[in-house]
Amino acid sequence: MSINYYEVELEKVKEAVKEVLEKYDYILIAVIFGSVLRRRIVRDVDIGIITSSPPPSES
Repeated sequence: MSINYYEVELEKVKEAVKEVLEKYDYILIAVIFGSVLRRRIVRDVDIGIITSSPPPSES
């Protein structure tokens, strides 16, 4: 098993997260945390989300 790392720009990550999550009115807060705040080379982006209620079924 190999682990892949990616070079990212925090501002681009923030804009992409905002663009996706602002479509959901039940999301109250989204927080980016973890290594992406300290480094440009990462293997993942951690995002915490708080909602006002359980998300609706998307079936």
